[in-house]
Amino acid sequence: MLRNKLLLLAGTALGLGIAMDAEAAPAVSWTGFYAGGNVGYSFGRVDTTVDVSPFFYAPFGYNFPGTSSYLPLKPNGGIGGVQAGYNWEFASRWLAGLEADLQWSGQRDSATRSVAGVNTSCTFITAGSCSFLNTSDITAKLSWFSTVRGRVGVFAAPNILFYGTAGVAIGEINVSGTNRLTLSATPGGTATFVTPFSYSSTQVGYVVGAGVEGRFGTSGWTWKVEYLHIDFGSIGTGRFGTVPVVTVTTGNFTDDIVRVGFNYQFSGRPFP
Repeated sequence: MLRNKLLLLAGTALGLGIAMDAEAAPAVSWTGFYAGGNVGYSFGRVDTTVDVSPFFYAPFGYNFPGTSSYLPLKPNGGIGGVQAGYNWEFASRWLAGLEADLQWSGQRDSATRSVAGVNTSCTFITAGSCSFLNTSDITAKLSWFSTVRGRVGVFAAPNILFYGTAGVAIGEINVSGTNRLTLSATPGGTATFVTPFSYSSTQVGYVVGAGVEGRFGTSGWTWKVEYLHIDFGSIGTGRFGTVPVVTVTTGNFTDDIVRVGFNYQFSGRPFP
Protein backbone atom coordinates (compact mmCIF):
# COMPACT_ATOMS: atom_id res chain seq x y z
CA MET A 1 0.00 0.00 0.00
CA LEU A 2 2.76 2.46 0.95
CA ARG A 3 4.73 1.59 -2.17
CA ASN A 4 1.66 2.36 -4.32
CA LYS A 5 1.26 5.74 -2.60
CA LEU A 6 4.88 6.59 -3.30
CA LEU A 7 4.56 5.63 -6.95
CA LEU A 8 1.40 7.74 -7.16
CA LEU A 9 3.24 10.69 -5.58
CA ALA A 10 6.15 10.39 -7.98
CA GLY A 11 3.80 9.99 -10.93
CA THR A 12 1.82 13.04 -9.87
CA ALA A 13 5.00 15.10 -9.64
CA LEU A 14 6.04 14.01 -13.14
CA GLY A 15 2.53 14.66 -14.43
CA LEU A 16 2.61 18.20 -13.08
CA GLY A 17 5.82 18.84 -14.95
CA ILE A 18 4.53 17.42 -18.20
CA ALA A 19 1.43 19.60 -17.93
CA MET A 20 3.52 22.78 -17.78
CA ASP A 21 4.40 24.61 -20.99
CA ALA A 22 7.87 24.84 -22.55
CA GLU A 23 8.65 27.99 -20.55
CA ALA A 24 9.28 25.71 -17.56
CA ALA A 25 12.73 24.84 -18.93
CA PRO A 26 15.50 25.69 -16.42
CA ALA A 27 17.17 29.10 -16.62
CA VAL A 28 20.65 27.56 -16.23
CA SER A 29 22.07 24.10 -16.82
CA TRP A 30 21.78 21.47 -14.08
CA THR A 31 24.10 19.03 -15.86
CA GLY A 32 27.17 18.12 -13.83
CA PHE A 33 28.48 16.89 -10.49
CA TYR A 34 27.19 18.17 -7.15
CA ALA A 35 27.57 17.51 -3.41
CA GLY A 36 25.89 18.73 -0.26
CA GLY A 37 24.37 17.90 3.12
CA ASN A 38 20.98 17.19 4.68
CA VAL A 39 19.13 16.93 8.00
CA GLY A 40 15.77 15.42 8.81
CA TYR A 41 13.69 13.06 10.89
CA SER A 42 12.92 9.39 10.41
CA PHE A 43 10.04 7.18 11.57
CA GLY A 44 11.05 3.53 11.89
CA ARG A 45 9.11 0.36 12.68
CA VAL A 46 10.26 -3.14 13.55
CA ASP A 47 8.28 -5.98 15.17
CA THR A 48 10.05 -8.41 17.50
CA THR A 49 8.95 -11.63 19.24
CA VAL A 50 10.69 -13.14 22.28
CA ASP A 51 9.98 -16.85 22.82
CA VAL A 52 11.04 -18.67 26.02
CA SER A 53 11.31 -22.45 25.73
CA PRO A 54 9.50 -24.87 28.09
CA PHE A 55 11.63 -26.85 30.57
CA PHE A 56 11.35 -28.92 33.76
CA TYR A 57 12.58 -27.33 37.02
CA ALA A 58 13.29 -30.25 39.37
CA PRO A 59 13.46 -28.42 42.76
CA PHE A 60 9.80 -27.43 42.39
CA GLY A 61 8.77 -30.34 40.22
CA TYR A 62 7.55 -27.65 37.86
CA ASN A 63 7.01 -28.13 34.13
CA PHE A 64 7.33 -24.54 32.89
CA PRO A 65 5.08 -24.33 29.79
CA GLY A 66 7.06 -21.70 27.89
CA THR A 67 5.86 -18.27 26.85
CA SER A 68 5.96 -15.73 24.02
CA SER A 69 5.98 -11.92 24.02
CA TYR A 70 5.30 -9.63 21.04
CA LEU A 71 7.07 -6.26 21.17
CA PRO A 72 6.36 -3.70 18.41
CA LEU A 73 9.05 -1.02 18.30
CA LYS A 74 9.13 2.41 16.64
CA PRO A 75 12.75 3.58 16.41
CA ASN A 76 12.22 7.26 15.59
CA GLY A 77 14.90 9.94 15.64
CA GLY A 78 16.89 12.63 13.89
CA ILE A 79 19.15 11.93 10.93
CA GLY A 80 21.85 13.89 9.13
CA GLY A 81 24.42 13.27 6.44
CA VAL A 82 26.02 14.08 3.12
CA GLN A 83 25.14 13.31 -0.48
CA ALA A 84 26.81 13.56 -3.89
CA GLY A 85 25.70 12.84 -7.41
CA TYR A 86 25.53 13.69 -11.09
CA ASN A 87 22.68 15.33 -13.04
CA TRP A 88 22.06 15.11 -16.76
CA GLU A 89 19.53 17.33 -18.53
CA PHE A 90 17.88 15.90 -21.62
CA ALA A 91 14.92 16.63 -23.88
CA SER A 92 14.83 20.30 -22.84
CA ARG A 93 12.88 19.98 -19.57
CA TRP A 94 13.79 16.51 -18.30
CA LEU A 95 16.52 15.50 -15.89
CA ALA A 96 18.03 12.13 -14.96
CA GLY A 97 20.65 11.53 -12.33
CA LEU A 98 22.39 9.26 -9.87
CA GLU A 99 22.85 10.10 -6.16
CA ALA A 100 24.50 8.41 -3.18
CA ASP A 101 24.24 9.45 0.47
CA LEU A 102 25.68 8.42 3.84
CA GLN A 103 23.54 9.11 6.94
CA TRP A 104 24.04 9.14 10.69
CA SER A 105 20.91 8.05 12.56
CA GLY A 106 19.73 8.66 16.11
CA GLN A 107 16.78 6.28 15.73
CA ARG A 108 16.06 3.97 18.68
CA ASP A 109 13.18 2.64 20.74
CA SER A 110 12.74 0.36 23.76
CA ALA A 111 9.84 -1.75 24.98
CA THR A 112 9.01 -4.04 27.92
CA ARG A 113 6.45 -6.85 28.03
CA SER A 114 5.52 -9.13 30.95
CA VAL A 115 3.63 -12.43 30.85
CA ALA A 116 2.43 -14.28 34.00
CA GLY A 117 0.86 -17.66 34.63
CA VAL A 118 -0.26 -19.97 37.49
CA ASN A 119 -0.33 -23.75 37.89
CA THR A 120 -2.68 -25.32 40.46
CA SER A 121 -0.08 -27.80 41.73
CA CYS A 122 3.56 -28.79 41.55
CA THR A 123 4.71 -32.42 41.38
CA PHE A 124 6.90 -32.35 44.48
CA ILE A 125 4.86 -29.92 46.61
CA THR A 126 1.66 -31.33 48.09
CA ALA A 127 -1.24 -28.89 47.97
CA GLY A 128 1.09 -26.22 46.65
CA SER A 129 1.03 -24.03 43.55
CA CYS A 130 3.57 -22.81 41.00
CA SER A 131 3.53 -19.54 39.06
CA PHE A 132 5.83 -17.65 36.72
CA LEU A 133 6.51 -14.09 35.64
CA ASN A 134 8.48 -13.48 32.46
CA THR A 135 9.64 -9.97 31.53
CA SER A 136 11.32 -9.10 28.22
CA ASP A 137 13.16 -5.77 27.79
CA ILE A 138 14.34 -4.94 24.28
CA THR A 139 15.94 -2.03 22.43
CA ALA A 140 16.32 -1.61 18.66
CA LYS A 141 18.31 1.10 16.94
CA LEU A 142 19.48 2.10 13.47
CA SER A 143 23.07 3.36 13.75
CA TRP A 144 23.68 4.48 10.15
CA PHE A 145 22.39 3.94 6.64
CA SER A 146 23.27 4.75 3.05
CA THR A 147 21.39 4.77 -0.24
CA VAL A 148 22.35 4.70 -3.91
CA ARG A 149 19.48 5.93 -6.08
CA GLY A 150 18.60 6.88 -9.58
CA ARG A 151 16.21 9.76 -10.09
CA VAL A 152 14.12 11.18 -12.95
CA GLY A 153 12.34 14.52 -12.91
CA VAL A 154 10.83 17.38 -14.86
CA PHE A 155 11.03 21.13 -14.44
CA ALA A 156 7.55 22.31 -13.46
CA ALA A 157 8.71 25.95 -13.27
CA PRO A 158 12.00 27.66 -14.13
CA ASN A 159 14.63 25.99 -11.93
CA ILE A 160 12.03 24.04 -9.88
CA LEU A 161 12.43 20.28 -10.31
CA PHE A 162 9.93 17.60 -9.26
CA TYR A 163 11.41 14.11 -9.23
CA GLY A 164 10.90 10.47 -8.32
CA THR A 165 13.75 8.32 -7.00
CA ALA A 166 14.47 4.65 -6.29
CA GLY A 167 17.40 2.41 -5.55
CA VAL A 168 19.26 0.33 -2.96
CA ALA A 169 19.64 1.00 0.78
CA ILE A 170 22.06 -0.46 3.33
CA GLY A 171 22.04 0.08 7.10
CA GLU A 172 23.26 -1.29 10.44
CA ILE A 173 20.52 -2.39 12.86
CA ASN A 174 21.22 -3.34 16.48
CA VAL A 175 18.90 -5.32 18.78
CA SER A 176 19.67 -5.91 22.46
CA GLY A 177 17.90 -6.64 25.73
CA THR A 178 17.33 -8.96 28.67
CA ASN A 179 14.81 -11.69 29.39
CA ARG A 180 14.05 -12.36 33.09
CA LEU A 181 12.02 -15.41 34.10
CA THR A 182 11.02 -15.94 37.76
CA LEU A 183 9.49 -19.24 38.91
CA SER A 184 7.66 -19.23 42.24
CA ALA A 185 6.45 -22.14 44.35
CA THR A 186 4.15 -21.93 47.41
CA PRO A 187 5.55 -23.37 49.59
CA GLY A 188 9.07 -23.60 48.16
CA GLY A 189 10.49 -20.23 47.15
CA THR A 190 11.59 -18.60 43.89
CA ALA A 191 14.14 -19.19 41.14
CA THR A 192 15.18 -16.54 38.64
CA PHE A 193 16.73 -17.06 35.18
CA VAL A 194 18.28 -14.00 33.48
CA THR A 195 19.20 -14.22 29.78
CA PRO A 196 20.84 -11.22 28.08
CA PHE A 197 20.80 -11.02 24.28
CA SER A 198 22.41 -8.78 21.68
CA TYR A 199 22.99 -8.92 17.95
CA SER A 200 23.49 -6.58 15.00
CA SER A 201 22.96 -6.94 11.29
CA THR A 202 23.99 -4.97 8.22
CA GLN A 203 20.90 -5.11 6.05
CA VAL A 204 20.45 -4.45 2.31
CA GLY A 205 17.01 -3.39 1.08
CA TYR A 206 15.22 -1.02 -1.28
CA VAL A 207 14.37 2.69 -1.18
CA VAL A 208 11.74 4.69 -3.09
CA GLY A 209 10.67 8.30 -2.76
CA ALA A 210 9.96 11.68 -4.30
CA GLY A 211 11.03 15.27 -3.82
CA VAL A 212 11.31 18.82 -5.07
CA GLU A 213 14.54 20.74 -5.70
CA GLY A 214 15.09 24.38 -6.62
CA ARG A 215 18.00 26.65 -7.50
CA PHE A 216 18.92 29.90 -5.73
CA GLY A 217 18.78 32.33 -8.65
CA THR A 218 21.53 31.56 -11.15
CA SER A 219 24.04 30.40 -8.55
CA GLY A 220 25.47 26.90 -8.18
CA TRP A 221 23.43 26.31 -4.99
CA THR A 222 20.21 24.33 -4.79
CA TRP A 223 17.80 23.35 -2.00
CA LYS A 224 15.63 20.25 -1.77
CA VAL A 225 12.82 18.68 0.28
CA GLU A 226 12.63 14.91 0.03
CA TYR A 227 10.62 11.92 1.28
CA LEU A 228 12.06 8.38 1.25
CA HIS A 229 10.64 5.01 2.26
CA ILE A 230 13.21 2.29 3.08
CA ASP A 231 12.58 -1.42 3.67
CA PHE A 232 15.64 -3.22 5.08
CA GLY A 233 13.94 -6.62 5.04
CA SER A 234 13.74 -9.18 7.84
CA ILE A 235 16.51 -8.98 10.47
CA GLY A 236 16.30 -12.67 11.43
CA THR A 237 16.36 -14.91 14.51
CA GLY A 238 18.84 -15.38 17.35
CA ARG A 239 18.94 -18.06 20.10
CA PHE A 240 20.39 -17.26 23.53
CA GLY A 241 20.88 -19.14 26.80
CA THR A 242 20.44 -22.83 27.63
CA VAL A 243 17.86 -23.16 30.45
CA PRO A 244 15.64 -21.67 29.24
CA VAL A 245 16.46 -21.08 25.57
CA VAL A 246 15.38 -17.54 24.56
CA THR A 247 14.65 -17.06 20.86
CA VAL A 248 14.45 -13.49 19.56
CA THR A 249 12.87 -12.99 16.12
CA THR A 250 13.08 -9.56 14.50
CA GLY A 251 10.97 -8.87 11.41
CA ASN A 252 11.15 -6.22 8.69
CA PHE A 253 12.72 -2.89 9.62
CA THR A 254 11.05 -0.08 7.66
CA ASP A 255 11.83 3.62 7.68
CA ASP A 256 9.94 6.72 6.52
CA ILE A 257 12.22 9.74 6.12
CA VAL A 258 11.54 13.43 5.64
CA ARG A 259 14.61 15.62 5.11
CA VAL A 260 15.81 18.94 3.72
CA GLY A 261 19.15 19.49 2.05
CA PHE A 262 21.44 21.79 0.10
CA ASN A 263 23.71 21.02 -2.85
CA TYR A 264 26.43 22.85 -4.72
CA GLN A 265 26.98 22.09 -8.43
CA PHE A 266 30.67 21.83 -9.34
CA SER A 267 30.52 21.20 -13.07
CA GLY A 268 28.36 21.83 -16.11
CA ARG A 269 27.86 24.71 -18.49
CA PRO A 270 28.92 28.09 -17.08
CA PHE A 271 26.25 30.01 -15.19
CA PRO A 272 25.19 33.41 -16.59
